[in-house]
Amino acid sequence: MRIKPLTVENDVSNGIGDSIDKAIEKLTETFIGTKIFLRGFKCQNIICDERDLSFTLASELSKIKTKEIQCKCQLQEKHVINIQMTLGYWEKNLLKDTEAHKSLSLTSIDRLDAGDSASGKFQKPIDNSQRSKEPETLFCGEWHKSVGHLVFSDGTGGTAFRVGSRYLMTAFHVIRKTYEMYIDNIVENAQSDPHRSINYSRFLQKLQVGESGRDIEEKLKNGVHEWLKKTSYQLLLTDLLSVLGETGFSCAKEKSMKFIEDNPIYVYFGRTREHVKYEPYRLKYDIPFYSKQEEDDVALLEINWTDLPKPFILDMSRKRPENVTIIGHPTSHGNEQIIDRTCPLISECDAFQTHCKALSWWKRNYPNFDHKQVKNDYDSMFKKEKVLFHCSESTTHGASGGPGIIGLDVGSPKVHLMLQEGIPGLVHNVDDASMKEILRTCPKECLVESGISMSRVYELLSSIPQLKELRDNIFHT
Repeated sequence: MRIKPLTVENDVSNGIGDSIDKAIEKLTETFIGTKIFLRGFKCQNIICDERDLSFTLASELSKIKTKEIQCKCQLQEKHVINIQMTLGYWEKNLLKDTEAHKSLSLTSIDRLDAGDSASGKFQKPIDNSQRSKEPETLFCGEWHKSVGHLVFSDGTGGTAFRVGSRYLMTAFHVIRKTYEMYIDNIVENAQSDPHRSINYSRFLQKLQVGESGRDIEEKLKNGVHEWLKKTSYQLLLTDLLSVLGETGFSCAKEKSMKFIEDNPIYVYFGRTREHVKYEPYRLKYDIPFYSKQEEDDVALLEINWTDLPKPFILDMSRKRPENVTIIGHPTSHGNEQIIDRTCPLISECDAFQTHCKALSWWKRNYPNFDHKQVKNDYDSMFKKEKVLFHCSESTTHGASGGPGIIGLDVGSPKVHLMLQEGIPGLVHNVDDASMKEILRTCPKECLVESGISMSRVYELLSSIPQLKELRDNIFHT
């Protein structure tokens, strides 16, 4: 644990800090050779960041009596550095060429305190995530059991967490494939039902949608999808099955119900060990609420069990916390649960600087990429619904839908956001080797994570009168 600036009050603590600094510097020189780690603080302004004009060694802390100091860079517009938010170990390359050395920038590699905020990849510069089974994670107070690993019949999965009396919250893209597959199955079964030529009009009438298309198959398909659009905020597939039965499509209903039996959706709560057997909780196929809009990407699932883990309290505040703790089930850890503490949120100012620097870097280093797509991905950072932050390297695929929690270490946890995706998303559309190379070489501040705030989820539910009861259930209002 590093010592905050205002607590460095005597020669003993200064001496201990100096000893640690020297030991780390010696160790990193020995094992890395081309890098050293200097303890200090610096300005996060992009111009200062590139030239290291603002870097100040931690040894000068004894001379500083305030939390903020005037930056030493040459910008005409004066600005200050927040010492507590930037103090840490910074990485510096050791190059023989003097001119090259002058142009180097320092990159923060230590952001472990609650007051820190810094740039990172899809991850923080230091991966301080831990598997939930490790003793250090016991401070969670059993809350890790309220986070579950979603598992689908095709082997894919994601993360979800407990809310309200009998619900789970996750990202809609986590479940999209399974539900689209099921809807296609219903349409296919209806089209092949022996009574389709007699009952299709009654079926469409019961769905309260009009006829469109040239033949019966097309009318049935269009009718189901028209009904889905009509119920764009809910996916009550049991209602659709009931309509199939009521209108004579008994064969289609039977086949569709068998599909559910053969393709269950399970959630495993508190799954901290890959090879340990955990009790599966089966989910209903109904979705009480979902928004498939890219900027929202949220869904609520229903689970009918009595012995469920306790639900999280959701933070409706619009105030941006300094950091959150992410709990998820990434594939990089064999879907074992990890806890990623002190993931720093990104301010609007930092997001703007990241946007400018990222577009320049991609154009310079990957000229053959679709730069229109690159720009579109980074432009999405400025959608008001987005919450931007940094995670550790381990918090990757499979962690989507995980909660971003505040107050966990003080015993009063609230979910402030839900993890959705990384920016730019195009990184995931290339082969593994290319993706690894991009993640290795890309500046840390040019890759971020995005999520949706619980205040935004509250707004979405409040905008639909039919969902007031559901909103009050999960937000305890």
